[in-house]
Amino acid sequence: MEFPSGLIHAPELFAEFWLNSEPLSLRAMRGYVFLIHFWDFANPSSLRTIPQMCKLNERYRAYNLIVVGVHSPAYPFGKDPVQVERAARRLGIEHPVALDGDRVIWGAYGDQAIPSWYVVDHRGDIRFAFFSEADFGLTERAIQSMIREAGLQGEIPELFFQTSPQETIGIEHDAGHLTPTLNAGYLQSALGNSEGVVPESTFDYHDPGFYLEGRFYANGKWTIGRYAMHLGEKGTTGSIAVQYEGEELYAVMEAKGETGVVEVEQDGAAVTPECFGSDICQQPNGTTVALIVEPRAYQLISNQEHGQHFLRLRFSSDTVLFYAFHFLHHAPLGAFQRPEKVPSESPLGPP
Repeated sequence: MEFPSGLIHAPELFAEFWLNSEPLSLRAMRGYVFLIHFWDFANPSSLRTIPQMCKLNERYRAYNLIVVGVHSPAYPFGKDPVQVERAARRLGIEHPVALDGDRVIWGAYGDQAIPSWYVVDHRGDIRFAFFSEADFGLTERAIQSMIREAGLQGEIPELFFQTSPQETIGIEHDAGHLTPTLNAGYLQSALGNSEGVVPESTFDYHDPGFYLEGRFYANGKWTIGRYAMHLGEKGTTGSIAVQYEGEELYAVMEAKGETGVVEVEQDGAAVTPECFGSDICQQPNGTTVALIVEPRAYQLISNQEHGQHFLRLRFSSDTVLFYAFHFLHHAPLGAFQRPEKVPSESPLGPP
């Protein structure tokens, strides 16, 4: 999405904390081009955009581009600076990160999506907005255009992201239907049991035996909080089941205290090796499990092909919190090329 100069002035980045940088001001740094990236370490779609943001930072920081990641979390654990710093370090993020725990900056940009990113020109105006991981070819072209507009006279790196607009359309059109994100907390619960959501109380839910896509179904005694649900009594077991369509499945979970073990089944059996997500392991008895520690999105399933499947998670500890299911297509392939060497000093000089 492109905007003319002077139409939308970029809101300031009034963050609670900053990582990798002192606080930055768009107003004080006129002359630079900014790439403002809204993300959340518990959102799998966000995680896919991090390498591309790091690559753009690497290639264009010498041309007075400043990449700023604005961490705008959906869940309370994402407000913890320690957790965000761990995630940033794990993901290899070296560019500045503004912590937007209450989503104030996100709201100021009128945003409705995570991830999303904006190219801000040297005057401080929003010129481009992007919302899809297939848009990085267009993003890089926008950055180059804004750098030129800011006064670059010398050479500029060759394009690294090679996805054309036609290929972008094909990626979006041919991917197939995806089950939407399903949240567990009572604020936006997608619980499908006929008993309904009983907030902040332990309630005995019963598996109905039939399942509608776009809902998940609990079995056992569960307590449903504002953002997450967990087994309501020590020493009990329970399960969460979902009928879904897609290729990859993530579950946002965390364990309070000791490591939690969640058994994962797909289509009525242990997950087969060719469908293992990166966080799945097989036990000696043949069961497939995920080991839950820190709060994050755990990749449980990576199917080889798009399709409909039935998944069940089995819980045996009340210390494991379940927040949401996310469903994704496989990441588009063939959109990149080998980068050329870029200069370490700006040909522009100070803006």
